Amino acid sequence: MPTANQGQHLAFVAQVTPSKSRVFKVMDHGSGPVLEALVTFPREEVATSVAVELNGVLVGRYLSVKRVRRLLIDAPDSVRSSIEQLLPLLEQVRETEASAVALAEAILQQSGPAFASFPTAHCFSACPDCGEECATDCIDCYGCRHGECDNCFQPDMTPRTALALHTAAEIYADQAYEVAEELGHPSLAARAKVDTWPLLPAVAADQHFARRMARSFDDLANDLALGRLPLPSCTSEEIALWRIIDFARELAEDSDLGIDPEEIAQLPQSRFDYDWGWLTEVLYQDHDFLDLMSAEVTEEGLNEIWRSEEWIEEYFETFGNVPGRDPRRGFRH
Repeated sequence: MPTANQGQHLAFVAQVTPSKSRVFKVMDHGSGPVLEALVTFPREEVATSVAVELNGVLVGRYLSVKRVRRLLIDAPDSVRSSIEQLLPLLEQVRETEASAVALAEAILQQSGPAFASFPTAHCFSACPDCGEECATDCIDCYGCRHGECDNCFQPDMTPRTALALHTAAEIYADQAYEVAEELGHPSLAARAKVDTWPLLPAVAADQHFARRMARSFDDLANDLALGRLPLPSCTSEEIALWRIIDFARELAEDSDLGIDPEEIAQLPQSRFDYDWGWLTEVLYQDHDFLDLMSAEVTEEGLNEIWRSEEWIEEYFETFGNVPGRDPRRGFRH
C-alpha cells in the first residue's frame, strides 16, 4: 500500500491545448481527489493514449504495460523515467485495494467495451520479421494475422473471442438474476423445484447465495469489457466462466443466438479466435471445481447447505494469488 506521502493513484486524464498536451494523475493524499501534472507531450494522440493505457495498468487491462512502453519509445528520457517509475506502483493498486480503481474503471467504461484492446497475436519483444508493423501488438500486422511470422505465439485472448465471451456472460447474468428472483419463495421445497440453470442446483438453498453467484457472471463480463482477462477470483467465478465458455462456443457457431455479425466484423480477426480449449487452460489455475458442477443435490442436501453458512462462503472466498473484487460493488439487478 502507498504511504500517506505517496498518496493513492486513482486515475489518469489528458488535457489538450493548441500548443501541448499533458497527462495528469488523479491523486488522493487523504483528503480527497486532486489533479497533479505528470508529463507533457507535443502530440494530442500520444497524451490521450498514454492516459488511457495508464488507466489500463491501474485496472489490470491485458498488455497495457507493454503498450505504455511502446508509446514512450520516442519520448524524452525524463518522460520515460517518470512513467517507468509509476508502472510497478500502479500494478499493485488493484491487488491491494480493488475499490481504489473505481474511477479509472469508470473513465475507461465511457469509451465502451474494449474488446479491440486484446491482441490478435503476440510477437516476442523485438520482432525481426515484422518490424514497425507490430507496434500495435500485431493487430495491424498482416504477417502475424495470417501465420507468416515465425516469432508469433498465441495470446491469452483475442478481440472476437472476448466479444463472444462477453455476450455469453451478459445473457447468462440476466438468466441467473431471474433464477435468483424466482428463489424468493419461502418454502425450501418450492425453491428446490426451480430450474437453476445456469447456476448450480445448490443455489436453491438461499436466494442471497443465488444472487452472489449471478453476480459472478456480471463480474467476468465487466472484466472483458474493460479489456481485462476474465481470471476467476473465487470458486463461484470458476463455475461461471466454465458455463460462459461453453455458451460462447454455441454463440460463435450460430450468430442467430445473440452475437451481432456487424459487431464481429468491426473487430480484427485472428487465426487464434475461438480456441475454447486454450481458454480452459490459460484462464484457470486448476479444474478442481468441476466436481462441484457434476454433483447431484437433493432437497435434503439443499436443507443442509442452507444451514451451513460457512460452506456457502467457500464459493466466494477470494483465492490468495489473484486480486479480489470490490466488496462495495453491489448487484446489477
